[in-house]
Amino acid sequence: MRNAECGMRNAECGMRNAECGMRNAECGMRNAECGMRNAECGMRTVESKMRNVEGLATWDSNELKDET
Repeated sequence: MRNAECGMRNAECGMRNAECGMRNAECGMRNAECGMRNAECGMRTVESKMRNVEGLATWDSNELKDET
């Protein structure tokens, strides 16, 4: 009887662990989604900075042309 009771308790613990694992997996997926969004925002920031640098370079070259 004790072995049967222990087996049932172990099964219950296993089910709880499985539930926790599923919750952790859901959180991991959410974190991955947030990471992807952050990466997209980072790429947009880099693209904006690149455009700003290109704009400054164009502005500088135009100003040089005006001086000649």
